[in-house]
Amino acid sequence: MNRRDALKSLLTLSGSVTVFGADKFLAGEHNADAEKVVQAFTPELLVLLEEIAETIIPTTPDSGGAKAAGIAAFMQEIVSDHSTAEERTVFFAAAPAIDAAARTTHNGRGFMELAPTEREAHLLTYEVAPRDPGYQAIKQLT
Repeated sequence: MNRRDALKSLLTLSGSVTVFGADKFLAGEHNADAEKVVQAFTPELLVLLEEIAETIIPTTPDSGGAKAAGIAAFMQEIVSDHSTAEERTVFFAAAPAIDAAARTTHNGRGFMELAPTEREAHLLTYEVAPRDPGYQAIKQLT
């Protein structure tokens, strides 16, 4: 089964849940400006996205986590090639907002400066209603 078929099956099972970038991906559409969007993924943003994703799916003794799966490259591909302009706006605001919130609640320390347990606790604050759409986009892509 390829990724497109797997995603279609997942969407069928989940009903009306909106999945980030799924509409264009399932239609086989690619954004004409994908190369321009790729440039918005700075090295700092890619590292931050990797760390957020690794907190969501950490490495265990039995398997690699999000970093080992190359999640930042996957996010870059989906956002650049298949997301709408609105989805991009939400996505690109998310990681900096997560970092800024960490600085506010952890005495000036950004997400990258937090211990793994602090990172997990920080991300758990995004699991309560109302759900933050930016965090949900990162979580879905993870």
